[in-house]
Amino acid sequence: MTKKGEMGISTLILTTSMIIVSAVVFMVFFDVVRSVESETHSAGMVIKKNIGTGIHVIKIYGEDGSTNNDVDYLYEEIKLPYGSDEIKINDTLVIVSLSNDSREYTYNNNINCSINDASAGSIYNTTYANNYGAQHLRGAATYTDTIVAGEVVRICFKLPRAIEKEDRVLVSVIAKEGFSARTEINYRKLITDKTIYFFP
Repeated sequence: MTKKGEMGISTLILTTSMIIVSAVVFMVFFDVVRSVESETHSAGMVIKKNIGTGIHVIKIYGEDGSTNNDVDYLYEEIKLPYGSDEIKINDTLVIVSLSNDSREYTYNNNINCSINDASAGSIYNTTYANNYGAQHLRGAATYTDTIVAGEVVRICFKLPRAIEKEDRVLVSVIAKEGFSARTEINYRKLITDKTIYFFP
């Protein structure tokens, strides 16, 4: 009886130990799987944001139109990846959201993004407060108001209000064809130069 009792206790201890070890292994495995799923989901969202939208943001920079150490005008260079369908700039909106203001811009082909003075075609001209311009930088555009695959285009516009250090700015480019690009700017340095580069 004593030997059987000892064997029974030993078996019980061994079984309990195996259950505890299995439970620990399961918990570790579950945590790893959950972490991998979370990272995969996060990566998928990044890929969707940067690639799946069809518009690639190359550069964003701003200009101070005065001597107030802030940014009044924004320039964004975008590219339509190879293999993409063309988009019509006429049917593309630019939306800028600030912490306390926002504005929706429509395309105006009278704006020249290569000039930054008070001349008629400049975004410094208050006539274009609700419009943006577009300038083809690279690629052969069949039509001036069209962006084709592989082309690089600079868009420019006046901000709803001047932005300063630590202002949060959300810039969205939305084409009627379904392509879009969304970039958030949160500049944490003092704005001391006329031209400030925000992205990349």
